[in-house]
Amino acid sequence: TGVATITAVMANGEATIQISKATDKDGNPMAPNLNVSSFVIDTQAPTITNVTISPKKAKAGTVAVTIDFADLSSLDSASSPAVTFTPANAAASVPFTQTLYDTATKQWKGTAQIESGTKEGPAMIALKGIVDAAGNAMKAIDKVGEFLIDVTPPAAFALISPKNESWNRNADVVFSWEASTDAISGLSHYQLTLDGVVYQENIPPDKTSLAPPKTLLDGEHTWLVRAFDPAG
Repeated sequence: TGVATITAVMANGEATIQISKATDKDGNPMAPNLNVSSFVIDTQAPTITNVTISPKKAKAGTVAVTIDFADLSSLDSASSPAVTFTPANAAASVPFTQTLYDTATKQWKGTAQIESGTKEGPAMIALKGIVDAAGNAMKAIDKVGEFLIDVTPPAAFALISPKNESWNRNADVVFSWEASTDAISGLSHYQLTLDGVVYQENIPPDKTSLAPPKTLLDGEHTWLVRAFDPAG
């Protein structure tokens, strides 16, 4: 029986146990055994290799986070990490609910709910409590990722032409509207609905008019334009 001390300056990785100079009671030496057994030296804490956040610009609803780690050994299943996010200028953080912690593949997944009253702006994701199978603990990190909270829809705007309940002798109608704005994440696109059906999707945010490629049929028509920000 024997013990050895692992120090921080030793190289991490596989270490081989060797036996030599053993003799029996009659003085017969044993041939050197250079590969009796092996073990892994791991004196380094886990590190983060990738963080995926979806969506990066979030409205009220669910935000999902995936964090990948690297480590010589597996992660400690008895020590689950704590992942939270803190909205801009908020006093308290919000926890993510763990949905997966695979200590072999070294991946953590979780979700959190963005409520309609959550403070808008950048939100920082923090992490603590990661420990590997060798007992090395990663230091808490205040910012492993960031996403934008935008729970306010774009500003209301007016339809310009054709006016409500108006008559048009020309069937080649041009639809026009006022520009909308969005203070948090900006505008993504407009959507034109004609007679209850989406007629044109992904109209550029700097465009405020659209001429249909086809002449409209005689009769009553309804139209609506909606503005979307990147959070949806």
